[in-house]
Amino acid sequence: LGLVALSLLFGCAKFRDNPCRRAGYVEAMKNKAVAYYQSGEMIEALKAAKAAEACNPKDPELYYWIGLIYYRQGRLYDSVEYFKKSISIDKNYMESRMALGLVYLELGRNDEAIEQFEQVTKYDLFERPYEAYNNLGYAYLKKGDYARAETALNQAKRINPNYCPAYCNLGELYSLIGRSG
Repeated sequence: LGLVALSLLFGCAKFRDNPCRRAGYVEAMKNKAVAYYQSGEMIEALKAAKAAEACNPKDPELYYWIGLIYYRQGRLYDSVEYFKKSISIDKNYMESRMALGLVYLELGRNDEAIEQFEQVTKYDLFERPYEAYNNLGYAYLKKGDYARAETALNQAKRINPNYCPAYCNLGELYSLIGRSG
């Protein structure tokens, strides 16, 4: 009987000491990860994010942040994996689609980038559609599809006439095709 009671006592202590059971722990760790990320401390950011992931493996925002951390560390393929995890949980988590598209661009996977940016441009609730159109236009530019690049970049300009990257990318496009703006 003594061993059973001792076993139950340690079992309960183990349950009580599980940080995942503490109210607000996951959110606190996620916030800590973001703060470390923003201050440039990627190892600490990753530790905090992984602690939150252990408790809540179904949080698309958390996977987005882990993807950003890996990206900032230069671990592009790991970042792709985590952005995809985020999207697999919530196909409408557009920040992950935007980030995934940008990583695909960096990897030279233009068609996959275009696919992500097109998804974002079709999502009515995305708050910065001009960024999505700009990125889509840039991806088409990199692919060599200049007509679609121009269409997307002009759409970015129409949505936000003050969005400078669209003008820069149009300038690059016009330089490539020998045309002035």
